[in-house]
Amino acid sequence: MVFRKITDRVYLAVFIVVIITAVWGAWDHAVTLANFHPAIVALGILSSAAGGAVLAYGLFRLQKHIAKSADPESVFKRTMFGGLIFILLAQIILICICDVDKLHDLSYVETAARNLVTRGSAHLHDGLPEHHSSYFYVYPNNHTLLVMVSGLYKLEMLLFGEIKGILPIFVNTLGLDLSFVITCLCAKLLYGSQKAAVCCIRAVLFTPLISYAVIYYTDTMAMPWLTGAVYLWLRQRREQGKKKYILLALGALMLSVGFRIKSTPIIFAAAAVIDSVLSVRPLKKLAAQLGVFLAVFSAGAMLISFICSQVLSLDEKTLEAKRFPPIHWVMMSADGNGGYNPEDFYYTRSYEGYDAKVRADTKRLEHKLHDQGVLGIAEHFTYKLNYSWRDGAFMIGHYMKGFLKSRIWYSIAFVTWYALMFFTLQRFYIACKNEEASAQTFVLRLTLMGLTLFLLIWEARIRYLISFMCFFALI
Repeated sequence: MVFRKITDRVYLAVFIVVIITAVWGAWDHAVTLANFHPAIVALGILSSAAGGAVLAYGLFRLQKHIAKSADPESVFKRTMFGGLIFILLAQIILICICDVDKLHDLSYVETAARNLVTRGSAHLHDGLPEHHSSYFYVYPNNHTLLVMVSGLYKLEMLLFGEIKGILPIFVNTLGLDLSFVITCLCAKLLYGSQKAAVCCIRAVLFTPLISYAVIYYTDTMAMPWLTGAVYLWLRQRREQGKKKYILLALGALMLSVGFRIKSTPIIFAAAAVIDSVLSVRPLKKLAAQLGVFLAVFSAGAMLISFICSQVLSLDEKTLEAKRFPPIHWVMMSADGNGGYNPEDFYYTRSYEGYDAKVRADTKRLEHKLHDQGVLGIAEHFTYKLNYSWRDGAFMIGHYMKGFLKSRIWYSIAFVTWYALMFFTLQRFYIACKNEEASAQTFVLRLTLMGLTLFLLIWEARIRYLISFMCFFALI
C-alpha cells in the first residue's frame, strides 16, 4: 500500500533523528551533572552508543542463528522463562538493597491512599503540601491509581492489621513480569518461535522492568493493561466470527483500564483504529470491528470513572471548578524544556472554573507560540525531543538512592537503551523494504510515532515511554 510505504520512510527518518537527539541530549545532560571535562563525558556517551550498536548487531546476528535452529520452539521457551527468572531475581535483589524516594505525585497518591483507608475520604488531602492541598481535584487523572493503591492498603489492614506498603510493590512487580511474558507471547504471534526469542532478550534489556519495581506509579501500573490489549489486538487479527469480537471486546476493556490509569494508552487505540481503516474490508466488517472496539473502550472508561468517583466521594462542583483541562499540559510544554513548570501551574490554578482555565491556557499558549515564532518553535521541539529521549535510565536516579543512582547502573542502562533503539531502527528499515513486514507491525510503528508526536506537544518526560515497553521489544 502506497500510504504504508510513504509513512514507513517517514518513520525511519524520524527515528534516526530521535536517536541522534537522544545521544546529543545524553551528553548535554551529563555535562551539567558530572564533574568531568565535556570531552570525557562525550567519550562515555559515544562509548555507550557504540556499545548499544554492537549489542543490537549481536542480537540481529543471533536472530539469524536461532532461525536455523532445529527446535526454535524450545529456544523460545527457554529464553522466555530464563528472562523471566532473571528479571524476577534482579527485582527482588534491588527491592532489598535500594532505598526509594517517594517524591511528588507518587508521594501524594500514597499519602492520600493512607488517609482514605484510615480516616475516610473527607481527609483525603491531609498531609499534602499547601500548593497541592486540592491535588485530586486538580489532577483527576490520578484517581484510578489512588483507588487501586487504597484498595491494596485496605487489604493490608485486613491481613496485617496495619499498612505496610508491601502489596502495591508486589502488584507492580507482578504487572511488570506479566508484561514481559505477554510481550514474549506477542512476539510469537507476530514472528513465530524463530524470531520471538530475540524479542524476549530485547524485553530483558528494558531496564525499567527491573529498576521501577518499587515505583508503583501510573507508568508501570498501566503497562500490563496496555501490553495485554496489544496481545489481544494481535490475536483478534487471526480470528473470525464470534471469537474475533470477544477478543476485540476484551482488548478494548483492558485498554480502557490502562487509559484510566495513564492517559497515553489512548495512542494505541488511535493507531488500532487507523490500522483497521487501512486494512479491514469490506466496510461492513470494518464498521462492526470498530463499533465493538470503541463501544467497549468508551463504556469501560466511563465505568471506571464512575467507580472512582463513588469511592473518593469528591464534590462534583469543586472538581469542575478546580480540575485542569488538557490544554494546560500543551500550554505548559510549549516553552522551556517542556516539563513541569511551577509558574504555569500557579497561572492555571489562579482561574476559577474549568471553562475559565481553558480560555486562559489557550490564550497563554497563543502568546508563547507567537513570542517564539516559527524558528523558535522548531528549536523548542528539537530541545523537547532531546529532553524526552536522553535519559537511558528513565529518570530512576530521581527516585532511587544507592546502586540505581550509580555510574555502573547508568552505564548498563544507557548501553541497553541504545541497543533497543538501534534494533528498533533496523526493524523500521526492514519495514521500508518488505511489504509483508510493514503490514504485520504497522500498528506498532504507528503507535510509537504517535508517542513521539505526543511527547512533542505534551509535557515531556521519558517516563511516558515506560508503559510502551512492548513496542521497543516487538518492532
